Amino acid sequence: MEKVYWIWLQCALGCGSAVADLIVKQNMDPAQLYHSSEEELLKLSCFTDATVRKLKQTPLAAAQDIMRRCEEKHIWILVPTDEDYPERLKHIYQVPLVLYGIGNGSLLNETLLITMVGTRRASPNGVRVSGDLAHDLAQYGFGIVSGMALGIDSAAHQGALDAGGLTIGVAGCGLDVSYPSGNVELRRNIARKGVMITEYPPGTEVRGSNFPVRNRILAGLSLGTVVVEAPKGSGSLITADLALEQGRDVFALPSDLYNRNGAGNLQLLRQGATIVLSPESVVEEYSALYGDRMKTTIHSRMSLQKGHKSVAEHKQTVKEKEVPHKEAVSAAPALRPIPDDLEPHKREILKKMTDKPLHAEELALLCGMELFELLAELSELEIDGLVKAYPGKQFGR
Repeated sequence: MEKVYWIWLQCALGCGSAVADLIVKQNMDPAQLYHSSEEELLKLSCFTDATVRKLKQTPLAAAQDIMRRCEEKHIWILVPTDEDYPERLKHIYQVPLVLYGIGNGSLLNETLLITMVGTRRASPNGVRVSGDLAHDLAQYGFGIVSGMALGIDSAAHQGALDAGGLTIGVAGCGLDVSYPSGNVELRRNIARKGVMITEYPPGTEVRGSNFPVRNRILAGLSLGTVVVEAPKGSGSLITADLALEQGRDVFALPSDLYNRNGAGNLQLLRQGATIVLSPESVVEEYSALYGDRMKTTIHSRMSLQKGHKSVAEHKQTVKEKEVPHKEAVSAAPALRPIPDDLEPHKREILKKMTDKPLHAEELALLCGMELFELLAELSELEIDGLVKAYPGKQFGR
């Protein structure tokens, strides 16, 4: 019955609420909030008069009705206290209070997840590249996260499925709402072989305002976000911005100067996004940390499209690409002692580190810090010469 109170809280505050974020981060109990009096709620610093009115005006019956509809439609529910709730989403701004899903929910905690996004009105080349890149990354062992829209999203999902890999769809409406209508079979395959999630309860229709809110989940589930083809002002650029805010990596494919659909890509590359020329552009960013979880050879669609003589000649191995980096790390000098006059929280960060690089996300979990806070501290420690930065947001002493 605990979940009904999380759903009630979401009904009262809406999706993507900053107040809800404070409730989760402060470990407040939704059941206790429901049973608290108006006077008790007003004593809590995160609640305004208007918020308290919303809480008091939202009946528990609305949440109970949602639970009944989920049961009828075989939609499962995850809340932040559940074991299978995605660990990465617990550390983003505006933590989702409730996730509704179909498929294997445990897959949401897979380590090697990459988000791929782009325009719905994709060019034929953009669709082809999206499918091929997703196919190749899935062969390496990456799960592909996308938004199930037409165009780039659909091609990315289908590419992963064609490779027999994992794909995760994040919807901006209720999972019982057929959107987009042309993607019925694709949605069915994603649910059967991967997982579909949303924070919107069953029956929630499509609204334009839902998608920018949804995009923080697209960015938050993954190690990084790849923008395949996006015009200026595209929602895909919002996802890329959210990825940066969350301390995730941002990748972009280069674009023809005359392709309006790629103007957003050129903007991202100008701002410092990592250029993607092949699946290895993404793989290399994570090989040092996660190479043991990756497959070492693939039959690359992208190599074939580029007209290479044979796939066999161009099989890549993660281990081969790791060697130079590992040699450099092994030659690192002895750890410098931690200065006695260093601020306590910086000392604690350094104590969790060795000369072996750790991904910033993993280090944030070890230190119990928000990722953006940790990255700010690491920047200062790097300036002081106490921390070394490595490719792919990895840090060592």
